[in-house]
Amino acid sequence: MKSIIGTLADIPAYALGVTLLLPSAPASAQCVAPPPPAKQVAIGPPGIRTCCSLGYAEELDPSALTNITGKGAPLHQYGNTPSMLQSINITDEPVGYVYTGAAGLVDIGHVRDNADMTFWIYAHLMNGEHAFTTYGGAVGVPNIPTSQSQVLALAGAIAYVDAWAHEISTWGDTTIWNNDSVEDFSAFSPEDMSSNIVGIRVATNAIQAGGGAAVLTFDQQMDIALAKMMTELDAQQAKVTTPLVDSLEFKPGDTDLTGKWYTLDSASPGNTFIRIVRRNFDGTPWPIAGGPTAQLPQWLNTTGFSNLYKQFLYIMFDKKLVDGTQVPQTSAYALGGDSFLQWATIPQGSIPLAANAVAGIGGTCLEDIHHVLITSGQFGTVTINMAPTTQNIIANMKDITGAIDTQFVSANKCVKLNPCVPANPPMDKP
Repeated sequence: MKSIIGTLADIPAYALGVTLLLPSAPASAQCVAPPPPAKQVAIGPPGIRTCCSLGYAEELDPSALTNITGKGAPLHQYGNTPSMLQSINITDEPVGYVYTGAAGLVDIGHVRDNADMTFWIYAHLMNGEHAFTTYGGAVGVPNIPTSQSQVLALAGAIAYVDAWAHEISTWGDTTIWNNDSVEDFSAFSPEDMSSNIVGIRVATNAIQAGGGAAVLTFDQQMDIALAKMMTELDAQQAKVTTPLVDSLEFKPGDTDLTGKWYTLDSASPGNTFIRIVRRNFDGTPWPIAGGPTAQLPQWLNTTGFSNLYKQFLYIMFDKKLVDGTQVPQTSAYALGGDSFLQWATIPQGSIPLAANAVAGIGGTCLEDIHHVLITSGQFGTVTINMAPTTQNIIANMKDITGAIDTQFVSANKCVKLNPCVPANPPMDKP
């Protein structure tokens, strides 16, 4: 394969303008454009479905998700919108929640979005594209695998990182409303990351079954693969899912947060009236108490993705700055009934500087703190609070997530019904 990855200069201006380089090349020596692709990707970019959040999403029967009768069009619709970042696909597809014994609560909107993104990335790689964009970032692949199965596995890993980046970038991105604290209403919602993995798996199965040739064949195979997936995961009828989802709400008069995932907040329109009191940062499916259980599939984890992280560079778009140095004390808020959240500050140094942008011939490059050019890894720009000022640094996505995760658990385990204890209480981790 070609040794030069190339530049991302031709990627739209909203992307972080970095150039991907040879590992051994000094920044001042090479910032070169990639070779032109053999052909254009034959599919349009995927759209973003308007779905789903706790407190609002519809519960669906598994049989309503697909059309596998062979008559009529498939229900899955790959989202061809003018821009995956500027257009929202308000789809006619069935999107909502399905509870499964094996994977817990599954967000079908996330499943479809991540399936489409996997197909989009797969098409780029199969066309020999070394640099391209996704929902939330710019991607560079130094060496594209030679086998279709390896390309598909790599596409899944990149799609997962892209979905992970979305959760990071929406942390603290909502508009302040009447001095309301800034907290995204769905970042790292307990069902998000595991649903993303399910979507990638469904797309993988669909493409392996012949769905990688065109949009129509992808949609057809997606219907088939999604129907099979619902059986594999022990999907439940809506009449089972509805009361389980209802049990997750911390309601007025409740005094115990155990097993509660969210609360409604009438004073917080900036957060769509929702507060998440538990967050899932690692993608492990969370069961809901009282729901059916089944064996967790071996593939439903992030190991298969993380093993491939060294094969590509992912950089979150620079318009998505993450205020990753404070977390809301949502559990204390829910129990106390206060109108505004208390905030806990992440200790200085929890999110270390991982990379610097440096000038090079032909563009801007990334180098690590030892001035070695970076060709792989996952990075985002994060706002570090340094009162009374702030500083933006390029950090590893895993460091950003880890710092938020650690402090979120710490901030939320000291509540009236559960004073600070050495171990995490049930409300923080299932």
